[in-house]
Amino acid sequence: MVNPEEFLKGTPAEAHWQKIGIFHHHGILFPLLAIHTEGSCGCGEYTDLKMVIDWAKKCTMDVVQLLPLNDSGEDPSPYNAQSASALHPIYIGLHHLPLLNKEDHQHISQLRRYNDTVKVHYTQVLSEKMTFLRRYIERNKNHFLESPQYESFLSKADWLNEYALFKALKEFHNGQSWIDWPEHHRNPSQTNRRKLAHEFSNDVEFYKLVQYLCYLQLKGVHSYACSQNVFLKGDIPILISPDSCDVWAHPELFDITMAAGAPPDKFNDKWQYWGFPLYNWKAHSEEHFRYWKSRLTYASHFYSIYRIDHVVGFFRIWATKRGQHPKYGSFQPEDRRFWLLQGEEILRMMLSASSMLPIAEDLGVVPDNVKEKILSLGIPGTRVFRWERTWDDTFIPFSEFTPLSLATVSTHDTETLQTWWRDEVQDAEVLADALTLPYSEDLTEKNRFAILDAIHHATSLFHINLLQEYLALEPDLVWPNPDDERINIPGYVLPSNWTYKTKTPFETISQHTGLQKQLRQLCSGQKIV
Repeated sequence: MVNPEEFLKGTPAEAHWQKIGIFHHHGILFPLLAIHTEGSCGCGEYTDLKMVIDWAKKCTMDVVQLLPLNDSGEDPSPYNAQSASALHPIYIGLHHLPLLNKEDHQHISQLRRYNDTVKVHYTQVLSEKMTFLRRYIERNKNHFLESPQYESFLSKADWLNEYALFKALKEFHNGQSWIDWPEHHRNPSQTNRRKLAHEFSNDVEFYKLVQYLCYLQLKGVHSYACSQNVFLKGDIPILISPDSCDVWAHPELFDITMAAGAPPDKFNDKWQYWGFPLYNWKAHSEEHFRYWKSRLTYASHFYSIYRIDHVVGFFRIWATKRGQHPKYGSFQPEDRRFWLLQGEEILRMMLSASSMLPIAEDLGVVPDNVKEKILSLGIPGTRVFRWERTWDDTFIPFSEFTPLSLATVSTHDTETLQTWWRDEVQDAEVLADALTLPYSEDLTEKNRFAILDAIHHATSLFHINLLQEYLALEPDLVWPNPDDERINIPGYVLPSNWTYKTKTPFETISQHTGLQKQLRQLCSGQKIV
């Protein structure tokens, strides 16, 4: 086994690792939408994360990983963002805002009725929260505008003016895509943008102040996590919605005539059409990746570690003409001789742009030389045990995972361990044999713990699983139907996607001594490689 300390010496990521520590890290992963506390208003909120951090620390975990927190507008999918930098206002902890009056408290109490729903009522919660924020900011905006903290925030968010104007115009056009706006709004000159900012100044100011409140709360959570020696891990999606302020404000950095997707592979037998525009990497390189550097610099106010979504897409990505079936597409760049050069240039830039440690999502079909290049930079990859197979389709022993990796049993796009065991009987039998476990048709509590224990004692340096994988250790903490524990089924537009909510409030989870005892046992030992 490679000694990670020796391997990392001289790599571009060496300094990033030194901030985190080259030893075993254990943690949890969840979409913030999915949790709720007694003080929440229908979904998880930035301020709820302090309770999660305290609980993780009690369980001897030191990583709290979140799915993207970007503003995605009316779409609950966090991977369809309207901005690469703006935070989502749905996560603002209303009851933690300053200067609340009696009417505010009454409105917040009414919003808490959404805590009792089985699924997240995304559209209603977002609508009511924005109504609350409109009234609250209108009453208190002078207090915020005159604050030195607000001036400091403005200096950190060079994307803010474009975003706020975009949101104001989108509201003016009743949510219509910017592609369908009249020309003077769809493609304004810099002079006209200033005129529009003045014309819509009240709305522009509102959206800027909403982002300020998001910044204050998430920045405060990050500071608290650091004080508790817990690392907050974010998620940087590689792609951005075509209906985003980024594409609207900087069309030269994107190719909106093309759309990203994926061909069939051994993990998915269907063509995938994602609809996201491609990056014009030549234009990004010519401006020294200013856009990406700004994005990562802002994210570093909130995170110590981040997930690089679909990292192979930086090397090559499947693309087709917008609106065409993806079977007519091809990998871009078409010349595979450029794949390693392009990917390495981008990843080196990302490492130089911030001190956050990136962890690559290198799942699916990834060329071997791409994986080798990512590893050579000191960037760990991801290992989902069910996909780690040898040439004869047997499971690779967890003791053979490279230390520079994150080991896990599932992802937000897969079924949970329990439903995988139920539906993939042959694979479940093979895994049971590999771990010398007694096979049974239903995943027993002992086998569940044994599998999680094996993952937590893999040779990977990171061991992070979905929150519901841990909650299932105590049946009273999860939904009776295991299918209700799934977050997303990719490739399908379903009302259940991105609406998963934990069965119990987080107070119940954090006070469950049986669960805490099991998690402490899972995370014990193996602290130094």
